[in-house]
Amino acid sequence: MTQDKTSVERALPCPFCGSEPTFGLTKRTGCQLHGDPIQYVLLGCRNDKCRVNPGVTGGDRYAHGETGKFFEHGERAAKELAIKYWNDRPPSPQKGNANE
Repeated sequence: MTQDKTSVERALPCPFCGSEPTFGLTKRTGCQLHGDPIQYVLLGCRNDKCRVNPGVTGGDRYAHGETGKFFEHGERAAKELAIKYWNDRPPSPQKGNANE
């Protein structure tokens, strides 16, 4: 996947290890009713040394969106939703404050 330069928000670092999160994709499936493709964008920590490896699932990259543009709008909107979910969390605890 290419980096989307139109996105205003940037994903925050992993709250557990501080690594930059990366994008991925779920397995591509199909809508049982209409047969349209469905594939969700994933955003998460891929650091092998992170004990938690948190992640979130964003929107469907094949969504049509308001513009009606297949794939182009859906890809951007799915990434933005994943970033919104990832960034919508309490701030990371500071070192030495774990018991507070």
